[in-house]
Amino acid sequence: MARDPRIPLDDMIVAMDRIAEAVGTLTFEQFAADWRAQYIVERALLIISEASRAIPESSKEKHASIRWIGVRDIGNVIRHQYGSLSPSLIWNVVRDELPQLRLAITAIRRDLEA
Repeated sequence: MARDPRIPLDDMIVAMDRIAEAVGTLTFEQFAADWRAQYIVERALLIISEASRAIPESSKEKHASIRWIGVRDIGNVIRHQYGSLSPSLIWNVVRDELPQLRLAITAIRRDLEA
């Protein structure tokens, strides 16, 4: 039996909420100096990456502006190139990519409810 795709979508939303809580009002300099915030964000990005694999392709096609391969691959970067991760890379993902991803995930979740 296939897993209900709403479950990983919910996991992604929770992970994004945790990122928002961890980053809060931090400046980049504060984030770069805070290893705990970086760990939380990296862990949440791993969850987002893995959960994105369970989103139906038809749903991804409706939100083609999202770089789904990048969403998936950020997990590989975190897992396998953790020693060379820069806080600025993670910061840019959080600030530049996650807001649009959240909108898409929310829309996909809503579509699946209908």
